[in-house]
Amino acid sequence: MAYEYDVFLSYTRTGTGRWVREHLYPALTHSLENAMPRQPRVFVDWQQESGTVWPENLANALQTSRVMVPVFSPPYFRSAWCRTELATIAHRERLLELGTRRHPQGLTHPVIFADGKHFPPEAQRLQGVSLIKWGVDMTYEGYSKSPAYVGFLKAVRAFAITLADRIERVPAWQPDWPVVEAEPLPEVRAELPRLWGTS
Repeated sequence: MAYEYDVFLSYTRTGTGRWVREHLYPALTHSLENAMPRQPRVFVDWQQESGTVWPENLANALQTSRVMVPVFSPPYFRSAWCRTELATIAHRERLLELGTRRHPQGLTHPVIFADGKHFPPEAQRLQGVSLIKWGVDMTYEGYSKSPAYVGFLKAVRAFAITLADRIERVPAWQPDWPVVEAEPLPEVRAELPRLWGTS
């Protein structure tokens, strides 16, 4: 076995599903086609065939992808599977000593869809491309006619050029790369105001 995919597109369907499917994925794929010497292979979960055992298929795709493009938003980090995808690539980077002072370039190339202030510390350390001002939950037919869409396409094209360079520089594939389960989120307990006195 070896690399099967150039990019693993990691996202949550909560809030970003339509945007990824109708805007980011086609724009990124088209831009990579013009920035790479071969046809790019981008893994997205909606292309799985009927009857596929999806957790195993996702794990295989994750293990055999050169880089990951996570779409960061607050709901992304509330998804156990999204955090597992992120933790898996982070573990691979540690094994390869990437994301260090000597080798600061890693394998995770985030797209920022929303917010940023409420991301966990490990995510805030990652340099990503901000597409916040184009994070509009509209159909392709509606949004693609907007004057702002040209700016979106230009931003994705610039990102794809950088990403294509990173794809060509990844280390050789290794069969023992594991899928790492993410740590559970800490429980947040809100302090309720006391509405009555104690007896």
